[in-house]
Amino acid sequence: MLTILSPYIAHLDGVTEIGGGWVSRNWKQLYIQLADSVAGASYSFVCTLVILYALHFLSKVIPALTLRATEEEEDMGMDDVEIGEFAVSYRSLCHETVDMS
Repeated sequence: MLTILSPYIAHLDGVTEIGGGWVSRNWKQLYIQLADSVAGASYSFVCTLVILYALHFLSKVIPALTLRATEEEEDMGMDDVEIGEFAVSYRSLCHETVDMS
């Protein structure tokens, strides 16, 4: 609660000077912080998109880099594909032997 009411907290680094925040009616600081948040979120989104596109194109060269399982692997179940056994319950075993349709 002290950080909300104290306008000098940002000044503790010895460089930054602001006239307070929302509580001190320094509305300009709100826009600066909002712009900083939007810039950070945009940067994170773009970098993640670049990484995902790189993985997408590299998965054609290196098959282990795929982001999604094949249809056969989905039908088998990810427990069986990844660790070689059923780790969920008896119901997953019944699903293989009994046709639910």
